Order: sequence, then structure tokens, then C-alpha cells
Amino acid sequence: MAESTRSADLCTRYDQLVAQADEFRDQDWASVNVDELRARVQDFQDRLAQLDAVADGRLDTAASTLRANLDELAQAVADAGDQARETAQPLVEQSLDDVAQSWAVLRTKVEAECG
Repeated sequence: MAESTRSADLCTRYDQLVAQADEFRDQDWASVNVDELRARVQDFQDRLAQLDAVADGRLDTAASTLRANLDELAQAVADAGDQARETAQPLVEQSLDDVAQSWAVLRTKVEAECG
């Protein structure tokens, strides 16, 4: 019974994270200011931590990689600042690609359990 509850909780938290990931992905990154991006990254990381907490260690590596890539994205945008965004766009796009790749790995792992 406890295992079933944990799996259900994992899947519920995953569904919430997917909804937030879709919003995150669809964001117009060219118009987001640094503070807004940091807030979005932090919100996403908070939901990721909730998912990771109910996964009993099964997602540690995938979640850590995603977390690190989110940190790199936030840092890339912060380094560029609101004024130099166009110059830093290739670095930001690479960071977004890294986030997408690590998100795909985590999704594969969770979907194997949640179907």
C-alpha cells in the first residue's frame, strides 16, 4: 500500500512538473528579464525537488543533472544581463538545449514508472 501511494505521489508530482516544464519551454526567452528568469528557474527547481523527494533516490542523477543545467541557464542569462542578451543568445540557447536534454532523460525515467 505504501509503495502504491509513493508511486501515485511520484506520478502526481511529475504531472505538475510537466505542466510547469511546458510553460518554461514556451517562454519567450528574449523578453524575460534576469530577475524573472531566476524566479522561474527557482520555481521549477522547487517542483523538481518535490518530485525527487518522493522518488526514493531513483531520480537522483537525472534530477541533479537537470538542476545543474537550470543553474547554468540562469547564470548565462544573468551574465548577459538585460542589456547584452542578443550578444549572449548563443550561450543561452546552448543552456536551453542542455536543459531540454536533461529534462528528456528525467522524463524517460519517470514515464517508465508512471506510464
